[in-house]
Amino acid sequence: MQCDNPEDVANRWSDIAEIPLAKELTMELDNASLRFVNCTDGRPEGLGSLDLSAPGKEEILELADSLDLRTGDSQVNICGTRFNLL
Repeated sequence: MQCDNPEDVANRWSDIAEIPLAKELTMELDNASLRFVNCTDGRPEGLGSLDLSAPGKEEILELADSLDLRTGDSQVNICGTRFNLL
């Protein structure tokens, strides 16, 4: 989650969800981790990226290349959201 003040936002989410923060402003959920980071790319606050375990990663990246969606070695951008393929 990218935001202007990640520490305050992380603490607020932690209080509401009653889930303690782990290292580096991370909230551990049952099947995911939510990290709070500074806005650094000129976009407003909100969901910035997702890290996904991706079977078939190379095939996904090839398709992303053909659609001009690949934005990094293992990253695809779809509708303004970055997907980091692990």
